[in-house]
Amino acid sequence: MTITPGWRKLFRLSLGRRSVERDVDDELAFHLTMREEKLRQTGLPAHTAQSIARQQFGDTGKVRDECIDIDSQYAREVGRMEWIESVWSDFRYAFRTLRRVPAFTLVATITLALGIGATSAMFTLVNSIILRPLPYPNADRLVRLIQSYPERGLDTWGISQQNIALYRDGGTDFEAFSAYRNGGVTLTDPTGAERLVITRVTADFFRVMGVAPSFGRAFTREEDTPGRNDVVVISDGLWQTRFGGDRQVIGRTIELDGNPTRIVGVMPPGFAFPNPNVKAWLPIGLDPLRRFGYTNTGIARLKAGISPLHAERQTTAIMWDWARREAQLGGTPGVDPSKTRMKTIVTPLQDAVTGRSARSLKVLLAAVSLILLIAIANVATLLSSRASGRQREITLRAALGATRARVMRKEKTK
Repeated sequence: MTITPGWRKLFRLSLGRRSVERDVDDELAFHLTMREEKLRQTGLPAHTAQSIARQQFGDTGKVRDECIDIDSQYAREVGRMEWIESVWSDFRYAFRTLRRVPAFTLVATITLALGIGATSAMFTLVNSIILRPLPYPNADRLVRLIQSYPERGLDTWGISQQNIALYRDGGTDFEAFSAYRNGGVTLTDPTGAERLVITRVTADFFRVMGVAPSFGRAFTREEDTPGRNDVVVISDGLWQTRFGGDRQVIGRTIELDGNPTRIVGVMPPGFAFPNPNVKAWLPIGLDPLRRFGYTNTGIARLKAGISPLHAERQTTAIMWDWARREAQLGGTPGVDPSKTRMKTIVTPLQDAVTGRSARSLKVLLAAVSLILLIAIANVATLLSSRASGRQREITLRAALGATRARVMRKEKTK
């Protein structure tokens, strides 16, 4: 049986503790024997002297445990100090050695610094974009919805306002359903005009995202209807820069593209979906009868335990049923589900957000990791070439009592 280094260390620790226990037992026995001897010299019988000696000494088991604990603590402290001294000695030795060969030190440092720096920078980027979850509650249940109609050359396209209403009312896989589209407006007030990046959303948008305004409120469904959608929720950044952080901004009327619009809420710092430049969110003004205008993107929060694939099948069935009804009414050509690839595409929001860049970033991370490995290999080659000329010194150090591990540590610093 081969004893691994880990088990070997544990075996040595076990032997060391048993050795301490034997020493303590021998010490206690010696003290008890000395007490018994003194009592016997006074004329007491041996068994009486032994009993009195034990009574005077106290609880031997407790004394034994305390002695072992004190000895173990002392051993740990000594070991810690020896380790610190060893590390400090290695550091000084490495510094002196590297100082004697500045050219080698410079080349090795620059090589490793470039490899480590590039890898760290790329990993930070990958972590922030791909690995780190989206900053929304239960973000793994957020999905994006778009449509696909390959027969008409539309591999991906948006959803209409009529589709939004159909998915919202018929999609039982969703805890909440919403949609959005990007746009821009001009904010005008007595201080001047400013062009804003905005997002138009349906009423349940903030419920889907799981983020409520920090103060004020979100939209109501009544406000998300044509002619009544003259309200706005602004970002924390716009609130701070344009309105000076005034909490009385709620209820204030501003002009957006010349239309009077009432501020009803302010979002928390950091919230900027679907892109970091968004300054405000306005209601779409949902019209369930509006069949055209496929410019919206669906976003939904799945119910617990529902998969994106299941939701995709359900929403595709909803779209087919709608197409059949329209065909019966003569509004659109008939759609035979067995002969079309028309469907909805439901994608986890994390994948939708990072989909375009994820593959490129992973390739770049692999490339810079390879550069780091090459840098390490080059430095190792330089160290090996220097070590081959110092075999006599290494042998001498080993002969003087240095352990193999210590010799190797010092050799690596050369």
